[in-house]
Order: sequence, then C-alpha cells, then structure tokens
Amino acid sequence: MGQSATEGEMVERWYVVEAYEGKDEEVALRLCAAGFKMLRPVDVKRSHVREKLARSGRHVRRVTKRPRFGRYVFLRAELDGEQGACTIRAVKDMRGVFGFLESGERPSPVPDAMIDFYREFNPGAASETEIARYGAGDRVRILVGPFEGLVAVVEGVDKIGLLRVLLDIFGRPTPLPIEVGHVELVEQGRRPPIKSASKRCANRELAQMA
Repeated sequence: MGQSATEGEMVERWYVVEAYEGKDEEVALRLCAAGFKMLRPVDVKRSHVREKLARSGRHVRRVTKRPRFGRYVFLRAELDGEQGACTIRAVKDMRGVFGFLESGERPSPVPDAMIDFYREFNPGAASETEIARYGAGDRVRILVGPFEGLVAVVEGVDKIGLLRVLLDIFGRPTPLPIEVGHVELVEQGRRPPIKSASKRCANRELAQMA
C-alpha cells in the first residue's frame, strides 16, 4: 500500500500559550518577532467622556482595548517530532510565558473551527455576578460556536470572565478558554465551605450545648 499524503508530514496546528498575568501583549510581540503565526483578539470600546476640568466643558473620545482571552495567546506551529520539541522549548523559554494549555504532557491543539469562531465573534464583557456563578469542577454546556451543545468541565475561572474548560474532542480531553457568556451551568461542582459560615454554625452548636 502507498503512503498516505499526511503520513510523516509535519502539520501546523493552533495551540494555546498561557502568559503570566499582564504579559500577554509582550508574549504576542515576542512570538511575532520570532516569526510565529499568532492570534490575540482584542475588543475595542470607543466612548465619549467629559473632561475633568469643568470649565472646558468638552467631550473627548477614549478608546479602551481589552484582550478577549486575557493572558491566553493562540499560536500556530508544527509541534510534532523532534523539531516540534525544540519549538516547544523555545516558546516556553520566552520571557513572560507560563506554558501551554496541555493534555497530559503535550500541548493540546485547538480545532481550526474554534479559531475561526474566535476571530468573528465579539462578545460583551461578563459581569461580576455572572463570573461568580462558576467554579472549578462545574459542568457547563457550550451555547455557541462549533461545539454548541457539548458539555465541558471547568478547570478554572479568570477574573475577567474567562473559563478554562476541558472538552472531549474526538476522544481526547482538550483544554480551551471560553467566555462566560458562551456557556450555561449544567451541574455545579463541589465548593469549599465558606469559613465565616462554618464558624457561625460552630458557635451556634456550642451555644445550644451550653
């Protein structure tokens, strides 16, 4: 039998690079300077505000930029084989890089369909109330995009309203960043007890025993 067209061939895929807090822009610039293809979606908000000096009475236009995925940057590269291992080490050694989102001990690829969706979709910012609803261990259903209807498990929650979820894609657990507004809660995971509430209960029990 002849060799298939893809067998032994190096293939570029999308991966998620996690930067240290506040270092995502620096990491994105370093990746670009190193010749990598990367994606760091930024949401731009334009507003008119009145200047602080009352006598001016003027309105000025302000532009606020917020990275849509916080400290996460998407990288397209070939990470298989010996050359891929060298690339992984080079990226991890970059200043400001915490590591890759991994499945096991290998960077986990992100499907192209998810990247296409991230490019086009521009959601609003999540409120603190929405963010507080979710925690590690929660099971959530994805509401939009190529994985609509699938259930994922929350691994962590960022303060900007970004969930890090683990999704089963083709039998492989794949970590993905996803907006709070893109999911709904299916089942809440176990939460640690609130210290103040536990203390009040203990005091109440002691009072009843007295």
